[in-house]
Amino acid sequence: MARANTQRIQVSRQNVMLDKLCFEVLETDAGGVVEASLGLNHGLAAALRRSQHRLELHQILEMPEPDTSPKTFEQVKLWD
Repeated sequence: MARANTQRIQVSRQNVMLDKLCFEVLETDAGGVVEASLGLNHGLAAALRRSQHRLELHQILEMPEPDTSPKTFEQVKLWD
């Protein structure tokens, strides 16, 4: 069952790595999305170790929803 703020996807190509899939689906691999994907899919880390870090074709994964909150950066003044 999909958890809140997740989406289910099916791997449609062979030899895809999780970080590349996160970048393609979520348009980022930053902010812990790879780690969150591993946490959402029980046993995925062990399966990736066995398969040379490649996802299986037609494997269904839960992916975290991308963070759509606006990014804010602290303003730094070089001269005060």
